[in-house]
Amino acid sequence: IDADERTSLLRKAIPDGMLHYFTEDDLRELSLVMTTHSFEAGDVLVKKEDRLNSLVIIAKGLVVAKNVSMGKRSYDEQRFGPESPKLGFGWQSLLSSSNNARAPIPNFKGRILAQSDGVALMLSAESFR
Repeated sequence: IDADERTSLLRKAIPDGMLHYFTEDDLRELSLVMTTHSFEAGDVLVKKEDRLNSLVIIAKGLVVAKNVSMGKRSYDEQRFGPESPKLGFGWQSLLSSSNNARAPIPNFKGRILAQSDGVALMLSAESFR
C-alpha cells in the first residue's frame, strides 16, 4: 500500500469532527509510520479484554467486532473495512494514551475476528505522540 493510499485511508478513518486538527503534512507523516499487517479469514485480531495501544485501519478485507465494550460504551456488532461504515478502531487508545504510565487506557472487551483475508495498517500510540 503506497503512501498516498495510506494517507487517504487515514483521512477516512479519522472520526467526524477530528479531521480539522490535522494538516495534510500531519496525515502524511502519520501514514508513513503506520505498520502493515496481513491477516487471514478466521484470525482473531483482538481478544477479549486486550489493551489496545494502536489505531487499526482495515485497508483490505473485512473484520467484525462482536459483544464489544470500550470504556462505558457497548456495541452488539460492528463491521470494519473499506466496504463497511467504519474503516478502523482504536482511536480511544491513541487519544487517552499519555507519557504518564499511571494514566488509564480504556480496556477493550470483546473480540474482533477476520471474516476474510486482508491487510491492516496500525498506528501505535507511541508513534502518534
